[in-house]
Amino acid sequence: MRLCPTRTRSFCSSCGKTFCPTNFPVKNFRRVPHIVAYKAGNVLAGIDLVSGFFHVESEEIREAEKVYDDLFVFRGLDERDLENYFLVSEYIRLKKK
Repeated sequence: MRLCPTRTRSFCSSCGKTFCPTNFPVKNFRRVPHIVAYKAGNVLAGIDLVSGFFHVESEEIREAEKVYDDLFVFRGLDERDLENYFLVSEYIRLKKK
């Protein structure tokens, strides 16, 4: 796992994906993740305050969707996200709600 020098997002050196939780050696990580967990009703959310990565779980998908959308809009988009037309369109759609 390594950090991109221009962004705070983490990238897995073995698969190249953004934040691969299966390969997460903290000792080689330049910035130690600061993960916090929240529970609201039946929704569980975990947020890494360093990388901005978040994960939302719930048995009811509609409840999880609302929390995920709020976190997505609050986090915003970085340079790499702006190159992805789908992420930009979703961000604009959610901002208009």
